[in-house]
Amino acid sequence: AFFVACKSPKLLDLLCVFAVTVAGVVIYTATLSPDPWLKGTAAGSVLIILLCVVWTACISYLKVCIASILQRYGENALMWCGVVTQLGSCCGAIVIFFINFKTNTFTPC
Repeated sequence: AFFVACKSPKLLDLLCVFAVTVAGVVIYTATLSPDPWLKGTAAGSVLIILLCVVWTACISYLKVCIASILQRYGENALMWCGVVTQLGSCCGAIVIFFINFKTNTFTPC
């Protein structure tokens, strides 16, 4: 976002939908474990790594774009952006904790 700032809400929405779709594919592939698509092939490994890198890049770019838009509204807006980001991270960690340790969703291989 430092070099190419994105200020169009439609483009941000489109990028967000793309990131959610990629995350869905990554999560679906994780649920197929221990037998995911293309297991034991170089193409399967490259595909999973590429999906994770693309997802991380999209999310990072979205965060920076949103922060640069909120920067116009002052420090208070940026502070609340950080608070909401941390609360989302905390809620996600709590949900994943209960899914992992309180249900039988994931079993050791």
